[in-house]
Amino acid sequence: MNKPIIIIPDGYVPEPKDCPICKLAFSAVGDVINFRKHGCCESCDIKYRYPNREKWENGWRPDN
Repeated sequence: MNKPIIIIPDGYVPEPKDCPICKLAFSAVGDVINFRKHGCCESCDIKYRYPNREKWENGWRPDN
C-alpha cells in the first residue's frame, strides 16, 4: 500500500486549534476568523476584547 506524499512548504507554521485566552478548542469557523483578526475566539472577543478594546490593542490580556 502506497503512503500519500505530504509536501509542507518551507516556513509553514500551523495555526493554533485552541483559543490562547480561554484554552478551549475553536468550535466554529467564526472562532477561527476572529482569532485571525483579534487573537481570540468569539466568546473571548465578546467577554474580554470588545469591552477593553484600547487596553487589548496595547497588549493587555485577562489573567487566567
